Amino acid sequence: MLLYKETPNFEEVALKSRIERLFGDSLTINMFFTNPESTMVNAAFGGDQLMIAGLYVPYPTHVLDQVLPVCHFSEADKKTFYENKTHLLFSLSSTETLPHLLFDRLYQLVNCFVAEDDNAIGIINESAMTANMLKTILEIKNEREALLAEKSMPFWSWLAFTGGFVKYILDDSHIWFVTKGNHQFGLPELAYLGTYAEGNDTLMLFKSLFSYMYGYGAILKPGHTAEMGDDNLEFTELKDYKEVFEGKYGTLVVNKV
Repeated sequence: MLLYKETPNFEEVALKSRIERLFGDSLTINMFFTNPESTMVNAAFGGDQLMIAGLYVPYPTHVLDQVLPVCHFSEADKKTFYENKTHLLFSLSSTETLPHLLFDRLYQLVNCFVAEDDNAIGIINESAMTANMLKTILEIKNEREALLAEKSMPFWSWLAFTGGFVKYILDDSHIWFVTKGNHQFGLPELAYLGTYAEGNDTLMLFKSLFSYMYGYGAILKPGHTAEMGDDNLEFTELKDYKEVFEGKYGTLVVNKV
């Protein structure tokens, strides 16, 4: 979802031209219109199905209340999401295209919509419990060459696409760090019980494990072990907080041994 401060006023011909340049001759547009009341794009790109729908109402507050508290940016920036007046839904589905390439196309489409409008706030990915400010989205295009060259994904693209992790605070000393966006790539979520001081290290650990699973096709299961830098890891079955931590493809608890 792309959120706006005010209802955007797109120039239809220019917008359509940007999307056509992005996808090239393989794009087949079945429906395309934008007006002061709504926007709708329905198209196909090879085996991919594209839909963009302009929902000219504010984004649901109850979703923002769930997602924004766990995001990795300032409280002042989070407040701007609550000031949105309208939002656009972006959807790409495919049976062939790899997930990281689908995300890349989604973010390129977002760039098409913000190219002539500084009215956008940022994006919400409820499925991954994450949000990103517009300035972060625009920076991702700088990693595109690396993204296309390797499935391991550069850091900022990975953080934007998956959300990194969510923190669940147990007490003054312990936090569960849990991923929420791995399932979008057909992978199990990861959970690690650590301390407040381990946030950055855990972020890099989860990034390395994601790359190991997605980039190299490694299958991790309870009972498996691995070495990541100086850490010896053991993976165990999730037993606690399943109703909150369990992912679509399961959740592995990461233990340092």
